[in-house]
Amino acid sequence: MGYYLGYASRRSNVIIPSEQKKLIHDFGAATVHDDLDETLDCLREGDVLVVYSIAILGRVHFHKAFLAVANAKGKGIYSLKSKKLYPAKLPDAELQKDAYDEIQAVERRNAAKMGKEFGGRHKGSVWSNAERIKALYADDWHIDDLAAKFKTSTPTIRRILKETNVQPVKGSDNG
Repeated sequence: MGYYLGYASRRSNVIIPSEQKKLIHDFGAATVHDDLDETLDCLREGDVLVVYSIAILGRVHFHKAFLAVANAKGKGIYSLKSKKLYPAKLPDAELQKDAYDEIQAVERRNAAKMGKEFGGRHKGSVWSNAERIKALYADDWHIDDLAAKFKTSTPTIRRILKETNVQPVKGSDNG
């Protein structure tokens, strides 16, 4: 007979760890760990790894957790958020598209919350001055002077100019 074994991520931006632990305990998990390796070491035959959301594992740790549950002959990984059990059988590793989709959706939402395009870099507060930077550049301000004025790096100034369709002139005082 297996048990519910919980994992609450310390670095989760999905929900705070203390809330994760409470929800996992309320679900019926015998123990809840905040270290993934420690959690996986405790798995036995028939156990179910319980997480608040499959996205907490992320793409990298999902494979690690999935294989550990499968090797321990556990039943699978249960996501409280989606109320779904992802069965852990070794040949099914590639069939866990639902889990990957859920993880990717959370990563995209988090990226959007940070104000960046998925896969891009966060655009800091200097981007709110993009129009001023363009105008000053058009008035022959040097890129280094712009970087100093707006307290940012010259590559950031170049990126702002490039993404706002202003190409720095190569070989000139501004390039």
